[in-house]
Amino acid sequence: MISKNRVSKVLNGGEFTKSAALDIRRAIEKGGAPFIEKFCSHNGFSKLIGLLVECSEEDEINEDDSTNLSLDSVFAQLNCIACIRAMMDIEGGIQAVIDTKHSLENMCQLIKVAFSESDNTRMLSQTIDLLAATSLYSSEGHLLVLDAFDELVPWFEEVLVPADASEDDEEEEEGQEERKEEKSQHREDKNGLPVDQIAGIRFAALISFLDIDFDVPVRLSVLGLIIGITSVPSDVIERMYLREEMCCAGLVECLDENQKAAEEMLELYDKQRRQLDKSGEESDDGNVSNDTAIMLQKVLDLCRLYEDGTIADEVEDEEEYDPASLESVYHRLERIMLRSSDASSAMCDVMQNYVHKLSPLGPDDEDEMLMVIETTGSINGGSRGDTGTGSGGNMLMPV
Repeated sequence: MISKNRVSKVLNGGEFTKSAALDIRRAIEKGGAPFIEKFCSHNGFSKLIGLLVECSEEDEINEDDSTNLSLDSVFAQLNCIACIRAMMDIEGGIQAVIDTKHSLENMCQLIKVAFSESDNTRMLSQTIDLLAATSLYSSEGHLLVLDAFDELVPWFEEVLVPADASEDDEEEEEGQEERKEEKSQHREDKNGLPVDQIAGIRFAALISFLDIDFDVPVRLSVLGLIIGITSVPSDVIERMYLREEMCCAGLVECLDENQKAAEEMLELYDKQRRQLDKSGEESDDGNVSNDTAIMLQKVLDLCRLYEDGTIADEVEDEEEYDPASLESVYHRLERIMLRSSDASSAMCDVMQNYVHKLSPLGPDDEDEMLMVIETTGSINGGSRGDTGTGSGGNMLMPV
């Protein structure tokens, strides 16, 4: 039985200790919503994340010496994730997490720990499940998850490497330096002004976990989060923008690979079952367990669900698109420009040229405004004008 005094002492104290993690977990599971409310009011969620980070950093320090790896840290990590999961499984738990004072910082730390320790597939998949649950819970939760991925873009760029990265440390270090230098060049235009990077980068790390070398449970969790992120917004424009970001981060290719791999393994499973029914012996071509087959079917179903959702959104988006509406054209153009940071920068130059020439004109200068639009749009490879922008020729593109 858990000592209430002991738990209260932990809550009212400073940082959580490893030994306290199990007591907190049991208290959450038994105390329900009332305890979670008290827990969050005492900054318990932030302290829980802090303990998780502490254990992760300790493991990182000792990763070269397995004899120094602390079992206490491992168990504390598992208990921390179990605590968070228990909170979110209880009615009102997710809202309590969202309402926590440092909710964005906590969410960022949670993602960083899980993504940094991708070898710990259980923690990774459960963390992604928690993100999916938060995203699906409400528009507020959805926004919190998106904000966390936004906040972590610099960390994604500097820390994470692709799943298929070279194992040669020296080559990788050189490649990272070259990429950093290349990024710094793209971040500034010729006038030294910052240029926004392709927005898909915030989802690139997440989508990298769809690589078929990762365990099936991890890929299932990632697919669930992707579907949650792209399906919650009520506005089809926002859903299509998020889908375009995912596409820019390589989602389509990953979905194709996962579907193909799942279909091949399920075909092997069917062959295995037929031979077992016929001869009583398993096939020599491999062995796919029932549990694995069930998970692979879920992977296949989720891939198809995402594709069906994309098709439905494309149809709705096309029905709502109004080429005579500046706002409608702008939203589609903004989405298209996600596909290339260079094209986005060039389009900004073109549009800035219009802004520069049209800004001085007032409501009574309609004829002059029309003339500026027509002449600027008809220039083909001509002068960049006073703003030093690119050619306005052929600026109108099919959308």
